[in-house]
Amino acid sequence: MVPMVPIDDEGNTIPCIWRSHEVVEITKKDGSKGRGNHCLLLACKNPPLVLPADVDLDAWPTFGEGPVEW
Repeated sequence: MVPMVPIDDEGNTIPCIWRSHEVVEITKKDGSKGRGNHCLLLACKNPPLVLPADVDLDAWPTFGEGPVEW
């Protein structure tokens, strides 16, 4: 089971398959600065497509979890 990261305002999510331990400065959707992690999101499994993203530290506890099928 992995965190499912929201990708839009309609509630669509994709799995986070890797999250850095390093805390970095990020720019939030509203343009303000914050703290977060670099991560890789699995956008498609066939063919595999992985997208880099920065996720706000405060958001991680709000994400649901789901399975990843390769």
